[in-house]
Formats: sequence, structure tokens, C-alpha cells
Amino acid sequence: MSILLNYFHLLRPSQWYKNLLVPVVGIFAIDVYDFMVYVLLALGFLAACGIAGTSYIINDIVDIESDRIHPEKKTRLIAAGKISKRSAAIFAVIILITSLGGSFILNIWFGFVMLTFFGIGQLYSFVLKKIAFVDILTISINFIIRGLGGLVLIISVPGVIFKAGEFPTLWAIWAVFIFALFLALSKRKVDLQLIEKGEAKNHKEVYDKYEKQFLDHLVIMIALCLLLGYYLFVIFNDTSGGFLMLTVPVATYLMFRYLYLLFSADKHMGTPDKAIKDKGILIGSLVVLLLFLLVRYLDLYFNLI
Repeated sequence: MSILLNYFHLLRPSQWYKNLLVPVVGIFAIDVYDFMVYVLLALGFLAACGIAGTSYIINDIVDIESDRIHPEKKTRLIAAGKISKRSAAIFAVIILITSLGGSFILNIWFGFVMLTFFGIGQLYSFVLKKIAFVDILTISINFIIRGLGGLVLIISVPGVIFKAGEFPTLWAIWAVFIFALFLALSKRKVDLQLIEKGEAKNHKEVYDKYEKQFLDHLVIMIALCLLLGYYLFVIFNDTSGGFLMLTVPVATYLMFRYLYLLFSADKHMGTPDKAIKDKGILIGSLVVLLLFLLVRYLDLYFNLI
């Protein structure tokens, strides 16, 4: 049982929250809901998790030596020697074939989107992660591809009606890109905090080109863009009679709380996968979700009367 659990952890389930963009973008793009839509988006989410997990395994195999000098990554299963590179590679091939095959069965265009998702992941692992700032931009682009997957997955579903003019496609693409950029910069900042400057290059060659103080400035700049973008979204896209403004204070708190974890608190809490376990982040996210559901209900109500 523990062996199976180890192989499951190779797929990094703690990172699967990133793939929620597949169902979330799909759901927010439509007005009419059908049970089949939820089934498709759930299966699409699982396929994206499998493909992303395969990329993580390949990346772990490639970075096995550099991970062993990282204070946290040295505990990863391949770097720690708990799973051999050969066994991990075989497991990755099985998951990749299953996930990509399933993607094409669900929707041929979704299959091509997921194939692109995997391809960019490999470009990152072998080439692009060595180029300063291109590595961060590549990670952000892959977030957009996840969201695009959610859209193409539901295009062919009978009876689905897309929000004509209401769904702010450009806003969504911009928000996903900026948010991913923010998370990627935060990750780089935390890594440089955990690793001494002299050893950073041994972990990732590109880290020799990053300066912690410069990353601090970039994180604040992108955080400001993200908040201002959300404020503008609320101002220009609220169709609920102003009730969407209720989410602004909570969204602002979430940003402040995350920046606190990133700059002031335990340096280990600054990574996105650990920050989401923080009580303040969890409670704030739950409140925002409930407010969005309330706003959605009020939106439908005002459209009916």
C-alpha cells in the first residue's frame, strides 16, 4: 500500500489545484448547465492532473542531482532514492498514455490542447527553465492553456449556451496569466530564501541570474496589477446590482495575507502549495466562494424580474 501511495505522490497531488482552471473556466463560460458538462469537466480535470503529473515526474528525473542539494526538494521520492528513475519513467509513460488518450476520447480539440500542455512542459524542463524570465513566462502560459482546455472541452456539448458578451474572455486570459506570473515569481523568491546564493546556481542554473531584491520588487508590482485588475473587473463586469463589490475587501485581504506569508512569516509558507493550507487563506477563500455563489444567485434573480 505504501508503494502505491509513493507512486501516487510522484504525481504531486498537492499541485492539482492548478488544474482546477479546466472546470472553473468551463463553468464560468456558460449560462445553461447540464449534468454532462460537469462529467466532462471532471474528467478533463483528471486528465490535466495526469499530464501535469507526468511532467513533474520527468522534471524530477532530470533534476535529480540538483534536487538533492535543495533543503526541501531533497526529500522528493526520486531524489531520496525511494523510487528508481527507471520505475518512475515507466510509471510516467503509463500515466501519459492514459491521460492523453483519454483527452482525445473526450474531445479531439481538448486532446490537442493537452498535447500542447505536455509539450510546453517538456520544453520548460529541458530548455526554457534555463532562461531567466522566460522560465516564469512559460509557467504562466501553461496556466492559460489549462483554462483554454476547459473551454474547448464543452464546445461540442449539445444544449450548452455560452454567455454572449457577458463572459469577459480577455479579462479571464489576462487574470489567469497575471495570477500565474505572481505565483511563479513567489516560488522563485522562496527558493532563493531557502538556498544560499552561491548554491542557487547548482540547484537551477537560472537562479544565478535572479536577485532576491529584484524579485521582491517584481512580486509587489505584479500583486498590484492583480489587485487593480480585479477591482476593474468588478467595476466593469458586475451585473448583480453592485453586490460583486462585496468580494473586494475579502480579495484584498487574501492578497495581503499571502504577501505577509511570503515576506514576513515562516519562509517555508511562501510557496503556493503551502500557503493554501494557511487558516487565513482557507477561510478567506471560502468566504469569497460563498460571496460569488450569492452574487450568481442575485444576478439570476435580477435578470428574471
